[in-house]
Amino acid sequence: MSNSTDDLRERNREAVRRYRARNPEKIREYRRRYKLANPDWGRRTQLATREKVFDHYGRACACCGTADRLTIDHMDGDGRQHRAETGCGSGTAMYLWLIRNGFPDGFQTLCHRCNNSKKNGPACRLDHGA
Repeated sequence: MSNSTDDLRERNREAVRRYRARNPEKIREYRRRYKLANPDWGRRTQLATREKVFDHYGRACACCGTADRLTIDHMDGDGRQHRAETGCGSGTAMYLWLIRNGFPDGFQTLCHRCNNSKKNGPACRLDHGA
C-alpha cells in the first residue's frame, strides 16, 4: 500500500477515535439498539470467521484425522509467545489475526485433544493406534 493510502486510513481511524471519545452515550445507544435488532450478530460473525480459517487450514486434525472440536495450532510450539507478542489471545481474536495476515504458514488444524497433548512440546503425545 502507498503511504498516502496509509496516511488516509490512519487519519480516518483517528477521526473515529475522536468522535467516539466525544460521544460515548451516542455510541452506547447505537450499540444497544443494534444488538436488540440483531441478537445473533456476534455469534454469526464468530462462526463466519472460524469457517474462513478452517476453509484455509483444513477441516480435519492433521494428527489423528478427526473432524471434531478443531483448533488452530502453532506448529513450532510458540503459541504462548506469539499470543503475547500480538495480543490476539485465542479463539476469534486469533482467527481474525490469521485472516488479516493472509493465513501465514506455521499453523495447522488439530483437534482439541491433540493440541492439548502437544501443549508444551513439538508433537502430539497421544497414541492414535498407528
